Amino acid sequence: MIVTAFGKNAPGIVSGITSVLAAHGCDLQDVSQKILQDVFTLIMLVDISKSSADFLTLKAELATVSEKLGVQLIAQHEDIFRAMHRI
Repeated sequence: MIVTAFGKNAPGIVSGITSVLAAHGCDLQDVSQKILQDVFTLIMLVDISKSSADFLTLKAELATVSEKLGVQLIAQHEDIFRAMHRI
């Protein structure tokens, strides 16, 4: 699963997002994070093959957390992400 998030920088964004993933046993495989003039950006590659929750459940829980954190979040299957960004 690919998780992207962006919004106004604030404490607790990474913690809020990763706590959902950790609670379900997801494996965080790669992370890129940047703050550009107070705009927070995050891209994560997450292995959900051993997760206790399915993709749709994770996506819904991440949407709830992102709303509370005030950031935009998109969760996609990795294969869809790669197909959309193929050159």
